[in-house]
Amino acid sequence: MDNDYTGQLIFSGDAQGCIYTVSINSHIGSISRSHKNRSMRSKSLITTVQYRTFSLVARCPVLLVCAQDGNICFFSVALEIKGYLTLLCSLKLALRLHSIHASFCPLLSLEKGEFIGT
Repeated sequence: MDNDYTGQLIFSGDAQGCIYTVSINSHIGSISRSHKNRSMRSKSLITTVQYRTFSLVARCPVLLVCAQDGNICFFSVALEIKGYLTLLCSLKLALRLHSIHASFCPLLSLEKGEFIGT
């Protein structure tokens, strides 16, 4: 689970490979599901959801999602449409015995684009 820099959007994943965008209005105390995304090809547990404010590759906010079966997806995030996700690219890692997690590598990504560690 991760949130945008304003704290108004929360991104999370479930055990069936769905990614949810949840909107929060702290002024009136309301929480509502904005979007449900089923772009993950498999129905595998989401192990990583990581938001990043800006990407050199996408030129917009992005979301990195990794599933237990080795699928990694990279989404652009439309903040003006309450966190609507658009799949930019995906790749499949070889299966491993242990759970797979992914993360942005901030220092490398600033210089050359997106580096993702698993």
